[in-house]
Amino acid sequence: MTEGVLTALRQRSVELSSLHPGGAHGDLARWGAGLDGVRVVGLGEATHGSREFFTLKHRLVEYLVTQQGFTVFALEADQDRCSALDAYVTTGEGDAVQALRDVGYWTWNTQEVLALLCWLRGHNATVPAGRTVRVVGADPPDRRRRGVAGRDQAMAQAVLGLGERKVVFWGHNGHISARYVTGRVKAAGGYLRDELGPAYYALGLTFHHGSFQALRVTRRGLRGPEEFAVGMPP
Repeated sequence: MTEGVLTALRQRSVELSSLHPGGAHGDLARWGAGLDGVRVVGLGEATHGSREFFTLKHRLVEYLVTQQGFTVFALEADQDRCSALDAYVTTGEGDAVQALRDVGYWTWNTQEVLALLCWLRGHNATVPAGRTVRVVGADPPDRRRRGVAGRDQAMAQAVLGLGERKVVFWGHNGHISARYVTGRVKAAGGYLRDELGPAYYALGLTFHHGSFQALRVTRRGLRGPEEFAVGMPP
């Protein structure tokens, strides 16, 4: 890597004081200054099974909601199965643990996502109706029949269908990417960038080394989740 690239990275980098939610947000102000005019923020993750990604994303959601006025949390999950999550965060009705289980995604049935939902409920209980955060599913119910391309286009349409409200779109890096999921298949974020231009902001998260939970692809289909490990880079 050339010294010029390293210099540019140093000039643009923002050092975070913490990965954990619940604290002050002063260190995020410089990042937030670049969100002027942004209507949809895609928050991605390199793996679905990493605690650190989820805790940092929780912290970013807190900032976007309390400091930037975002009022919709759009999750990479079936549209029809997220109504119980929305009911919980908006009214306190139901059981958040059961609602997460019923969504049917192992990726979101975690302590970290539960903590975020509980935070959203606490926030909604203290703000006027106009600042209440809603939870919606962005995935089409028939996603398995649509294939990757059809699924991502449908997710983008679901997010665009939310109107002028400011939206946090939570999913895998591949889906929130402003270009492609894989190969030349356009990601949901690619459709959002085409439609919204700079009003769509994609933030992907990556890592240096460590272990994570994921599904294993076999000849008979997906298996798991199980633990994988990635060693130190060269």
